[in-house]
Amino acid sequence: MSEKEKRNKEAMSNLLSGLTSFGTGDSETQTDRDNTATTGKQDTKGKRGRPPRSEKYKPVSLVVNDEHYEKMRVIADRTGSSIKEVYEKADGAFIEKYEKKFGTIKIHRKQNLDTMFED
Repeated sequence: MSEKEKRNKEAMSNLLSGLTSFGTGDSETQTDRDNTATTGKQDTKGKRGRPPRSEKYKPVSLVVNDEHYEKMRVIADRTGSSIKEVYEKADGAFIEKYEKKFGTIKIHRKQNLDTMFED
């Protein structure tokens, strides 16, 4: 049996055992134990999913005009950008134009409850 076939067989076995077994509370898998034994290092994987972004974004759901969305999508395609980046530029330009006409918008942050009542 070739090395590739062995890895595929082991991977399928691990997959099936993970799908058919009930958790024992042990988060370390046999593969993790094997890797630790061969390399002497513990795998330092974190939580699943993307790492947190360094920029501050708030996920929102919007209803937008269909024609405007399609035009934004074309702009994104033509510029090699994402639709998110195109909307970010557009709303940034809108806010900048608004503030130029009406003044800077101040965002009030929440106060710390511990310091709110200090003299």
